[in-house]
Amino acid sequence: MNHVQHFSLSPYVHSDGGRVKLINVADIKCLLIACNHSGRVINRSDLKVQCTGCLGINMFVNNVREGHDGLLRIFMKIREVRPEDAGEFVNIYNHYVENTTITFEEAGISAEMMRQRIEKVAGAGLPWLVAESDGVVIGYAYVSPWHSRSAYRFTVESSVYVSLDARGKGTGKQLYLALIDRLSKTEVRHIMGVVALPNERSVGLHETLGFRKVGEMKEIGFKFNRLITVSLWQYTFV
Repeated sequence: MNHVQHFSLSPYVHSDGGRVKLINVADIKCLLIACNHSGRVINRSDLKVQCTGCLGINMFVNNVREGHDGLLRIFMKIREVRPEDAGEFVNIYNHYVENTTITFEEAGISAEMMRQRIEKVAGAGLPWLVAESDGVVIGYAYVSPWHSRSAYRFTVESSVYVSLDARGKGTGKQLYLALIDRLSKTEVRHIMGVVALPNERSVGLHETLGFRKVGEMKEIGFKFNRLITVSLWQYTFV
């Protein structure tokens, strides 16, 4: 048998000179095992993206990993938030509260407080996405209103947090891409990113995703007994 699959591949891939070209991956939500016509399991480098401008396809390619058995699998799933995620979020978020200046909160929060924040974002009709791997939450991303004044209603502020184990593996980038993709289908015109400095990783991520630096507020924060400068990054939908 040349093709082994746990999902119907026909709507999503076709052969192109012995290579596999992705067509539409929006509905793939389960394990995918793909082989080319020779029956050999394809390598990640064999994947040829049909539309480099499509966030969904790029996210899929970036989320493919080759296991020890040589098979290609989707290693990360991005889904909608659930109320019961609050406890997992707190475990991730409180590390940043207690050990970094990424957030300006100075005291850890409870699962109930996190649930209230989830409800507030949902009540505003805004997205909150979750990344999980093997059923374990490894990160989350959401947006909230940039300001309470009505004239700001088409502008939101982004927040992205990943677990320590998931840092440096592209999890934050994929969450951000998914968030941008989701917001592109709404009336939102601008996403604002607020980055406490120094933070080369976050600055690089915003630059990579197409944000532009629009300002810097000198020494506006104070945490861990030091003054902190904050940079502002803006993504505009065109």
